[in-house]
Amino acid sequence: MNNKPLEREPIDRVRARLEALLKANAAPRCGARSKRTGKPCRGAAMPNGRCKLHGGKSTGPRTMEGLEPHNSPVGSKRGQNIVGKHTGRRSAPTTVNSSVRTREYLTTAEIERLMAAARKSSRYGHRDATMILIGYRHGLRASELCDLQWSQVGLTTGRLHVRRAKNGSPSVHPMQGDEIRALRRLQREQGRSSHVFMSERDGPMTPKAFHALFGRIGERAKMPFPIHPHMLRHGCGYALANAATIPGRCKLGSGTRTSSTRSGTPSLRLIGSGISGDDPYRPYGSQG
Repeated sequence: MNNKPLEREPIDRVRARLEALLKANAAPRCGARSKRTGKPCRGAAMPNGRCKLHGGKSTGPRTMEGLEPHNSPVGSKRGQNIVGKHTGRRSAPTTVNSSVRTREYLTTAEIERLMAAARKSSRYGHRDATMILIGYRHGLRASELCDLQWSQVGLTTGRLHVRRAKNGSPSVHPMQGDEIRALRRLQREQGRSSHVFMSERDGPMTPKAFHALFGRIGERAKMPFPIHPHMLRHGCGYALANAATIPGRCKLGSGTRTSSTRSGTPSLRLIGSGISGDDPYRPYGSQG
């Protein structure tokens, strides 16, 4: 065991270290307070009074996309926005739907065409075809379809408990035989899961993934125009308006107008005119 006494640090070196520490503490600090803790930032302040993290001057664009506006002769003034002034609102879309497609809904024949293409060319053909079928029959948004859980599906009773997004009213829809058979097969193939439509990574399908998937299925089906999942909801509105009933939105025979759907005559068609008692889209528990 070494019992040699520890060598003391020279006093001038200690004094220099203390002076450097005092000088660093005396430098101006940022002082920006955290919203969560309220403690001030101790980062070194720049000439503008803030550190690099809380408002320091930007080093400028580095990518080709960022450097392009600066290199172009138009809008070379400092702070000028080439696209337009920032108004705090969402910018207008660059493309108009009418220039891409002639209508924003799908017909029954096109739905069957998409389902056949999904079964033939998709990796999970039955799941994709079932998503198209359920989304079209019940007018579901992409978020509502991806959020659908098995607790909402009554396979024995043939009822689907729909939870609407955007402050919509929840409702109970009847399911037809092909829907029940498709969901039973999906449940057998997929195994135990909380959500009805799962991805290959054992997680619920996301609306963004379904958007991309639906677009690919449309290309494989050789649709004459690009399609998106919300066209399923529009197609359901057209089909039900022509059948003179809107499940989950109004009561039959109440005379409610179908202005909330994209039907051919949205403000003139009335609900409950000439509906038979065995209507397949008749809402559960509604009064005729």
